[in-house]
Amino acid sequence: MQALTRMAAPPNSKLTVRIGDKEVELEGDPEHVARVIAHLLALGSAGQLVTVGVVEGGTTPLGGTPASIIDIRTFFGDHSPTSDNEAAAAVAYYYKFVAPQEERKEVIDKTTLDEGFRLANYPLPKRLDATLVHAKDAGYLSQAERGSYRLTTVGHNLVAHSLGPAGKTKPAHSRRPAKSKPKKARKK
Repeated sequence: MQALTRMAAPPNSKLTVRIGDKEVELEGDPEHVARVIAHLLALGSAGQLVTVGVVEGGTTPLGGTPASIIDIRTFFGDHSPTSDNEAAAAVAYYYKFVAPQEERKEVIDKTTLDEGFRLANYPLPKRLDATLVHAKDAGYLSQAERGSYRLTTVGHNLVAHSLGPAGKTKPAHSRRPAKSKPKKARKK
């Protein structure tokens, strides 16, 4: 039996969401987050306890233990980007949503990309600036200022839903061949 517990919180507050033994920090409207979690549980996590709690001052969420921090190498290992464009989107996503609060950035540049690739132990491309442009051309990033790029909705969806564990759990779309209909005889 699924259980969903929720604490009252002001709009756009910081929340910690715990599904089973996994915990994630989110920022947004608590009602919307609760609806999304309920929907996800209905899709396939039946029987797991979900708690949503308010993080006050960013200290101790739900039960007094500090939130776990994922380093970029672990993040890349979990998401396994297969191209430089995907890796650039993963770096932008990491620095926008996953990095420790003091390291978060809305935009990345070639210095941030270089740092992200090095810390993740991802092979460095010959030209980091060209990688950013190619990721922009692929639709994963948009140009904020000259040399600076921000994650787009397409890039966010790629990293959050297609790369890594989220992408591996989705069933492959299979198409059955159309049934052929017998041809009708032509009248002369």
